[in-house]
Amino acid sequence: KPMANFYICCMKELMALHPLNMEHLMKTVIRNELANNRNGANMPLIAAFFQHDPEKSAIVLANIYQELLLQPEDCLRSLRTLLREIVRSVHYEFKFSQFALALMQEITLPAFRTTDLKVQERMFLSLNNLICMTILLSCKPSIRDIAMSTTKTDVLPLKKFQHDVAAMQKNAVWWLHKIVPTQYRIMAKHYYNSLRQVLFLDDAVNYSSKDSWPGDGERDMLVSLCANVPLLENTLMRLGVLGTVNNLPLKPQEVLVIINSVVRRAAMLDSDNDVPPPLQITGLTKHNLDIIQMLIKLSEYKYHSVKFPEGYKPPQLVVASHYWRAWQILLVLAAFNPSTVGVLAWEKHPILKGFMEMVITNNYEFPLNSMNYQETMMLEKQLCAAEESDILIFEGHLARGVKITKQNSQLLNQLMVVKEGVLRKPQHRERK
Repeated sequence: KPMANFYICCMKELMALHPLNMEHLMKTVIRNELANNRNGANMPLIAAFFQHDPEKSAIVLANIYQELLLQPEDCLRSLRTLLREIVRSVHYEFKFSQFALALMQEITLPAFRTTDLKVQERMFLSLNNLICMTILLSCKPSIRDIAMSTTKTDVLPLKKFQHDVAAMQKNAVWWLHKIVPTQYRIMAKHYYNSLRQVLFLDDAVNYSSKDSWPGDGERDMLVSLCANVPLLENTLMRLGVLGTVNNLPLKPQEVLVIINSVVRRAAMLDSDNDVPPPLQITGLTKHNLDIIQMLIKLSEYKYHSVKFPEGYKPPQLVVASHYWRAWQILLVLAAFNPSTVGVLAWEKHPILKGFMEMVITNNYEFPLNSMNYQETMMLEKQLCAAEESDILIFEGHLARGVKITKQNSQLLNQLMVVKEGVLRKPQHRERK
């Protein structure tokens, strides 16, 4: 043991002599730890690296992981085991956020550009797996004890953990938006599943499919703790962008479902005295108040490019079920942000204003108490008739020569025409 301590002290002295020494030493130690004839002093030495410079050590370790994932053989299981051992050896004094963010950085290794596409796809899935694992590992035993306690006397560490996880999820969504499309060619199902996984919307068992960690006894609790966290404003806005850009393998409706899930989940958190609240739209960045238009855009009906007759302008069509889901999401956001989303909704969006009135008065009948019954129902009947005509004409142009009627229409019961400044009956109407 004295010789081992002397060896560690020598390595610390060596690290202090030059900033690149630690990177070289850690790379050598990690490769030896993954070999068959590993040195027993590896883990104490790795702990010394993290004691010397915790943040730099996490970044260097992530870079080494990126390099190892480029190998022809799949080493994800070994890397997962090693990461757990490192976290235990440093007694959870590990920079989880810095490590996860370093895993997400653009890969500049020359070998990456020439590697096989299958290896690149495997690398993407492995990085996504390691990011999720890092978030799970950040749930220290002390955090689990607080979460399981019935007294909840000191919840500040739990709140900090929740906001740290929310920040890591924000970074992961940035990675999927900015880095992944430029570096990897991946199948649409992998992209969609990866987005669900980093937001912890996937089934708990899928987070331990590689090596059975977390185990059965703690898996559900860990996944639940990492799932039930605040939704940051940047995360919400970027999710909306993912559904509206054309270069990503995502359908707008898929993104709308994801946004619906994360918004509702954050809204159910115990938010007493939380600063900031779990669903905050500050409005400090002007475009962030475009959340209303962004969600409505996610519900738009998409169709292939069609050459319409000269002078014909198609109406703004939305999928009715998705359209009303978007307004329900906005109602939740308005409840948590009355001075930003709430004010904008009340002043400029009659549908959301109507929803807010329903919630305030606990009356969910249409028309609202504040509206004239006869006039409102007459207007709704006229709008429905005009909407039906617009959809049938539009579908007729898509059908190219086939006469479309109410009996053979495929779109009439699915779509709506958006009318600005008008409160519509908040349900999907069946037309006969």
